[in-house]
Amino acid sequence: MNDTIAAIHTTVVSLPAHPALVVRGAKGTHDRSEFCLVRVVTSSGVEGYGEVSATPLWSGEDGTTAQHFIRSLLAPALVNRPLTPVCALEQTMDELLAGNPFTKAGVSIALWDAYAKTLGVPLAVALGGPLRSEIPIKLSLSGDGERLEQVYAAARAAGFRAFKVKVGLGLPGDVARVEHARRLVGDDAFLGVDANGGWSRVEAHEALRALAP
Repeated sequence: MNDTIAAIHTTVVSLPAHPALVVRGAKGTHDRSEFCLVRVVTSSGVEGYGEVSATPLWSGEDGTTAQHFIRSLLAPALVNRPLTPVCALEQTMDELLAGNPFTKAGVSIALWDAYAKTLGVPLAVALGGPLRSEIPIKLSLSGDGERLEQVYAAARAAGFRAFKVKVGLGLPGDVARVEHARRLVGDDAFLGVDANGGWSRVEAHEALRALAP
C-alpha cells in the first residue's frame, strides 16, 4: 500500500562562516548561512530530509519565510496525501506558492528522499542510477591581494582543490583578481568565476574575452 505523508517538520539553523572564508561578492558580504531543515515523515515511519538554503541576499528567501510557507501553506496541503507520485506533490506546491523556489526545493528533496527510502535504495538509484561516485567541491575565493591569498591558504588547509572567484566588482579588478587566483591555485586546478548578477550582458562578453587566456 502506498505510504501517505503523515507530517512535515521544519527547523531553522543559522551558522557563522569561518572568518577566513567569508565571501565578498557583487551583492555584498556573506558571513552567515541560514538553513531551514525539512523532515517528511510517512505513515509507515519513513523519514526523508531536505534543506532550504535561505540567504535573502541571493535568493530573497530566509529561514523565517521558508518555515512560514511550509508550515502554513505547503504542509497542510500535502499531509495525508499519497507520497507518490512525487511530481504531483510538486505540482501542488507550484499551484499554491508563486516563486520561492528554494523553499519548494527543500520540501521536494525531502519527499524524494522519503520515496527512495520506501524502496530501500539511495535516491540516486531510485532516479535511475548515479553518473559518478564523487565530485570535487569548489569554494569561493574573494578579496584582493593579501586577503585573497589568506582565503586561498585557508581553503587549501581545509582540503579544497577546486575554486571559483567572486567577480562583478568592476572588470579591471575582476580580471586582476582572477589572474592572481590562477597564479595561486596553479594551472591544473579547476577555477571558475561567479558574478552573482554583477555583470551586464555586455560586461560578461568583455570579461570572457579578457579572462580566456
